[in-house]
Amino acid sequence: MPLDRLKISANFDNYETKCHCKDESCQHGAKFVPDAKNPGKFRSEMHPRLLDGLEQLRALACEEVGRDVPLIITSGGRCPPYNHAIGGNSNSEHLRCAAVDCFCPHLPIEKLAELAKKVPAFANGGIGVCKARNFLHLDVGPKSHFVYPGKTHDRAPEVSDPKTPIILDQPKKAVEEKQTEEPTPEPAPRPTRGRSLKR
Repeated sequence: MPLDRLKISANFDNYETKCHCKDESCQHGAKFVPDAKNPGKFRSEMHPRLLDGLEQLRALACEEVGRDVPLIITSGGRCPPYNHAIGGNSNSEHLRCAAVDCFCPHLPIEKLAELAKKVPAFANGGIGVCKARNFLHLDVGPKSHFVYPGKTHDRAPEVSDPKTPIILDQPKKAVEEKQTEEPTPEPAPRPTRGRSLKR
């Protein structure tokens, strides 16, 4: 059954946050659930703080660029089989409809990460930078700012100090450090121009 495209916030709809698995019956991330705060009404199953945060981040991106720009969601809610199939964390906030991966085609991913830190939902939640694949992971789970090493979905060690900037180019830096740790070969002895050192 095809999914009806319905607004879940001012600039996003349920089609954008739907699970990308091949199961046509899967509606994870796209369903509407009863709204506990408004009896008799329904809301998206995507976490309300996440949706508010995305709207705030989009507004900051538009302000930064100086015109209306999109924030494109590449991954929203995920069903457990799909999350496992793509190598997602077994405790991923995507499973709870509390995370998205996104990018803005008009901003470098590092700049989008800086803007996300200004949004309380993400500053106190999760911000993950994947420079290799040009996406930003955002969630409203426990505080966790990290980078993805290389091209995998595995998390790098968390940044423990919230004032520490997200380190980009981590794999390249690690290679440079490894190169400096290797001992430098001793210089070859200078030639004596045929003279014997013995007298």
